[in-house]
Amino acid sequence: LHIKEWRKHWEMPKVRAGAGEMMQNVLERCHKLNHIYRPSLVCTHAKAQFMVQWLMNRVYGDHWNYFEAEQFVLRDGQKASLMWLKESLRDGDPNNTDDDDDRPILALLYGVTGMPGNLVPWAKAAYKMSGWKVVVINRRGHTSPLTVPTFNIAGCLDDMACGVYHI
Repeated sequence: LHIKEWRKHWEMPKVRAGAGEMMQNVLERCHKLNHIYRPSLVCTHAKAQFMVQWLMNRVYGDHWNYFEAEQFVLRDGQKASLMWLKESLRDGDPNNTDDDDDRPILALLYGVTGMPGNLVPWAKAAYKMSGWKVVVINRRGHTSPLTVPTFNIAGCLDDMACGVYHI
């Protein structure tokens, strides 16, 4: 019965993206988008998802071993940070302004209860598949204390835009 339910989730990825030439070039390089997505059998069961997340937290919990932090300041003065996947950087330095490094950058965001450690396996896999630089945009208050009385439980588009602008 579980196998039947699992097969219902097999489908082609749905991509909602701009129609510009640059976006088309990016999508063409993402070969996995042309194959049927088959989620892991264990990840279709709610309790199994919890166990997988718990195990990943145990394995990748110390995310400082995988990422290099870079702080920036939001428009209202609050500090936020980017966390660059170390293995995707040349010389492990996010401030390396190597003009020859014109690789695309993949920015990852985690949910309201997440942390950079939750994204380690996906960040590493994305880097290995694409060769792109990988960065996690941290939300306000997640890696540094709140110093401005502003917080949005669902995240803030302006904060993310500041992170993208800083990149």
